[in-house]
Amino acid sequence: MDKKMIVIDLDGTLLTKENLIPSTTIDYLNSLITKGHIIVLASGRPYRSIMNFAKNFPANLPIISENGAFIGSLDKSLSTIIKSFKKDVFLKLFTENKEIINNAFYSVFDYAYIYNYTPKLNGFYHIDKDTKVIEKSYDEIEDLLPPNGILFIIKSEFRNKFEEYIDDNFSGSIKYRCMGYDTKNAVYEVSQSVISKAYAIEKLLKHYDLSNYDLIAIGDGENDIDMLKIAKVSVAMKNASNIVKQNASFITEYDNNNEGVRCFLENYFSEN
Repeated sequence: MDKKMIVIDLDGTLLTKENLIPSTTIDYLNSLITKGHIIVLASGRPYRSIMNFAKNFPANLPIISENGAFIGSLDKSLSTIIKSFKKDVFLKLFTENKEIINNAFYSVFDYAYIYNYTPKLNGFYHIDKDTKVIEKSYDEIEDLLPPNGILFIIKSEFRNKFEEYIDDNFSGSIKYRCMGYDTKNAVYEVSQSVISKAYAIEKLLKHYDLSNYDLIAIGDGENDIDMLKIAKVSVAMKNASNIVKQNASFITEYDNNNEGVRCFLENYFSEN
């Protein structure tokens, strides 16, 4: 079989609910790499949070982090920031909405910038022993590194105001996605409009002299839909939402807790 690029989402796809990659899945993916296929880990997580999972594979394994904002690898053979915020644009976005922002956080390399630290959000912060945490209002940090993407937790009653503010002030250059809300909080993922997993994958395909015909993409979330749409073989997890499944050509027989990724790929390569 010709060389394939296999792009795999992490949370809800490759990772189990225990936040682990099963050893049998690791072994199988490494066997595909040995045969010449390219495995890519693609996630909304910050790069430093993906590194621990990437250590199960060769050091040149491509990593797409922050939903396509950064491409890297452990051996540094790949290191590309697709597009980050300009500092003045980011500070404008933050300061002019500060009164309706409950929390905010983002990562740049080993730095985690957290506004209004909240322990119950530790699962989002992805802090480890090597993380340099800066807990301060962003407009008070002199040497601030602007984000590639950021999560804002907005006072829920101001959702429309926040969305209208972005629509009215940035001429389509900034995009947002509401990841969920309750009576108190609404979680927004905000980035430059050009950023997507698909955009980063297109760059990797060009780097490896491959085409979309050579692409297998596997995911479970709405932030995976763009990469599913450009893949010759698009795969939604059994546990994916209906809208994700509607944009996939295949659905795995098993979910993320039962090695759905490995089982699908084993069947696919045995049949092809």
